[in-house]
Amino acid sequence: MGVRFQVDARSGERKALSPVHSRQTAADGVWGPFKGRQDAFYEFVIAVSGSPITHIYRSPFLRSSDVIHLRPGQYAKDDEKAGAVVVMTRPRGYFGHGRDKFLLDGKVVRAVRAVDTATRPVRNAWHGVSDYDDLQAENEHLRQELEEAGAADISSTDAQRQLSDLSLVLDLPYATDIPKVVARVVSGPRSNFSHAVEIDKGSDDGLAVGMPVATGAGLAGRITQVTSNSATVDLITDPEIRVGVRLASTGDLGTARGQGRGDPLVVDSSIGPRVQIAEGTGVVTSGVDRSSYPPGVPVGTVKSTRAGSGGLALELVVEPSVDFDRLSYLTVLQWQPG
Repeated sequence: MGVRFQVDARSGERKALSPVHSRQTAADGVWGPFKGRQDAFYEFVIAVSGSPITHIYRSPFLRSSDVIHLRPGQYAKDDEKAGAVVVMTRPRGYFGHGRDKFLLDGKVVRAVRAVDTATRPVRNAWHGVSDYDDLQAENEHLRQELEEAGAADISSTDAQRQLSDLSLVLDLPYATDIPKVVARVVSGPRSNFSHAVEIDKGSDDGLAVGMPVATGAGLAGRITQVTSNSATVDLITDPEIRVGVRLASTGDLGTARGQGRGDPLVVDSSIGPRVQIAEGTGVVTSGVDRSSYPPGVPVGTVKSTRAGSGGLALELVVEPSVDFDRLSYLTVLQWQPG
């Protein structure tokens, strides 16, 4: 049997006592269909006879899928009498047992047993693997891992996820005529009030303050500080950042501003308050004269609209294209305003 609860993104606390979905599975194991929200975090509770009750906390599902495997946990040797067993995994990279700290309720866990000894260095607990020589070489290495994994398991391997992220930043589907530098994120926001990440490329690699930064999904931010071998990127979730945008469908202009991590962007527009803007309408950078960003870079999609200050124009609530909680690689666009 499986039930699903929507939970708070930061604490994992359930938002309601009643599940959003419940299903007693048959022999085929099918537990869907389940209609989730792209911006919601969920707890999956799986109860199977002979196995411990398993709670799986998932990041939002950004797209539909016909196959999502949810398997009950298994007690390892000597764990059968434990009141609870917490298994911590990463969507990409590996934990370094003996080096990385594991916290529960803000306290270091004293007894942690490594389940998988095939660990690789992790620079911090917010982002993926450090220590690499060449992105293209790593890309090829991940391709080899996928081939060895076999077609049946490819969709669920860690290599597939890393390859997907890396492939997106190596071959952006936009801004094709702008020189680019691919960098790895080595440090995430230092607090809930921070909106900056650090990357491992700097002025020695041709980076400069003001250059836009993106992922395969769209605009992530811009460089605000540079050293010879590193740079600081302020993300567009920062309430202090302004981005000139336009609606992809009509060309109407506006200015996007952040509202903090985990919250949508808000676009102040000049669109009349009675104009209907469809949910899902694309929003891209405007690239108007002397803009800080080149034109046509995806920013997000319209989630809803409301009357702006004074009621004379629409204010658009926009879901960012980029998942800011899962940044591994970023692409710096070597572009400066004309």
